[in-house]
Amino acid sequence: PIKEHGVTTVFVQLDNVNIELIQPLSDNSPISKFIESNKNGGLHHQTVGLFWLYLLL
Repeated sequence: PIKEHGVTTVFVQLDNVNIELIQPLSDNSPISKFIESNKNGGLHHQTVGLFWLYLLL
């Protein structure tokens, strides 16, 4: 559990994809509020890593 964020997490790592599953620990968690306002589900956030970005800097 990540108590300061009010969640517990699990990470799933595949060849080129990392998935983070987040479960709220209470109804006061920001994630609980997101779930409540999106009853059909959805992505809370996503991140894209660009391995070649350092070439542009």
